[in-house]
Amino acid sequence: MFDALLKGRQYRREVMASMDYLLNFQYPEAGSVLLRFYPGIRSAMRGHQERGVTALVSAVEIMTICLTSEVEKLSMAGRATFLEQLRTNVAASDTAATIPLAPMARTFLSNLYFQQDAKQLEEQAVQWAISELVGAAQGLDGEGRASRRMESAINTTLLSRSVG
Repeated sequence: MFDALLKGRQYRREVMASMDYLLNFQYPEAGSVLLRFYPGIRSAMRGHQERGVTALVSAVEIMTICLTSEVEKLSMAGRATFLEQLRTNVAASDTAATIPLAPMARTFLSNLYFQQDAKQLEEQAVQWAISELVGAAQGLDGEGRASRRMESAINTTLLSRSVG
């Protein structure tokens, strides 16, 4: 029992460290802040650990869900601004009109690509995170984002079969 408790603590520390890493350590205590505002994260970590999910993948899933939730709270105009700032790599200090979430989300997404290139993350995890954040910014709800991913997968499969 004590061993399981220690392993659980170690896993949570690794997930939190992965969150910090994915944000380039630019947002101190981001993981702790997320834990305060999203109490279900602890339960998600336990579930991930029980299923053998790596700490990095757990961090990606948790951060994607939290960032997407924050995007969904924006007005449609705010979402459009967020999406534009995500595309143009605006820094938080560039303008008073900056959506503070945009630089953080861009840092996060950029680091997902680095992790994919380093063979630490599967392309599927990266594409899922992008589709969640961008889809939310475009006004799609969770079901709409899932439908778009399914349609894209079907089209990709059909295209590869017609070419091959």
